[in-house]
Amino acid sequence: MASPLRNIHDQSSIPTGCVRCGSTDETELGAEINIHIPGEIKQEPGVLVFPKVTACLKCGFAHLALEDAELHLIKQRLAGRARWRARASP
Repeated sequence: MASPLRNIHDQSSIPTGCVRCGSTDETELGAEINIHIPGEIKQEPGVLVFPKVTACLKCGFAHLALEDAELHLIKQRLAGRARWRARASP
């Protein structure tokens, strides 16, 4: 079975339909998503991302890919959380 994950920069790897139901009735939508890092200090804001979301209009399955800069910011936040936890540990 082919992986539903794809390289968004490689147009030849784009599936021809929904990975859940196989329908070709899909649409691309703009989105605004606030990603909350689990266990993060309460004063830290979430990471606001603006991905394109591909949604199946038959079954509702949706998928997205984060831009490199957004992914980098999330990785930084996760690394900062790990450092904070390490200092807080007795």
